[in-house]
Amino acid sequence: MSWKNNNTFIKMREAYKEERESVNYLEDLKKLINGEATAAIQYKFASDSMIGDNQSYLRSHFEEHVTEEWGHYTQLVEALMERGGEADSTLEALISSALPETEEIESFDSEYLREFFISSERNAIKAYQKFYNSIEDEDPDLADIVSGIISDERAHKLDFERMESTDMDKDIESEEEKKEEEPSDTVSEDKESEDLKEEESEEEEDEDDSSEDDEIKYKDFWK
Repeated sequence: MSWKNNNTFIKMREAYKEERESVNYLEDLKKLINGEATAAIQYKFASDSMIGDNQSYLRSHFEEHVTEEWGHYTQLVEALMERGGEADSTLEALISSALPETEEIESFDSEYLREFFISSERNAIKAYQKFYNSIEDEDPDLADIVSGIISDERAHKLDFERMESTDMDKDIESEEEKKEEEPSDTVSEDKESEDLKEEESEEEEDEDDSSEDDEIKYKDFWK
């Protein structure tokens, strides 16, 4: 009987294969964790150091994304620990062992940063989608977490893409100007209301005077 057909050997081979695949997906999970930490740090640096146009719009999203990326990091670290793994958050790991691969920010110009983070989010979506496909059947609970993260990353990418043909800071300023104009409109309406009341009061006084004159004429007539 060939050793290749031995049931014990087949079971050992399958067990080893499953263990190897499990280790591999936890290793990929560690890399995704490092990617989240790197993204949060880069968003923070970009928010603090940005120059150029559309700063108000971009900075608000950078700060929002910092919080969300750290949230993803926490979710994935907890998932890793529940599965017996341990995260490696050293600086070296963040740089050399991250998914997607860490790219260096070369400028803090606002337009460069917008394009940089569109590319970063696109790469993150691809990395997460590949990971999701590999664990969907094996670990559905983790797949659900990853699916939520993919949705967030798509929203982040859209935040920057919608700026492509629009000056968002000017739109924000226009909205603020409209809000500032609203009280003056209210004052104008109040003034019109006061003027109307004064006119009505004057008309009532004229009517009273006219009534008094008629009464005097009536009395004089009967004298």
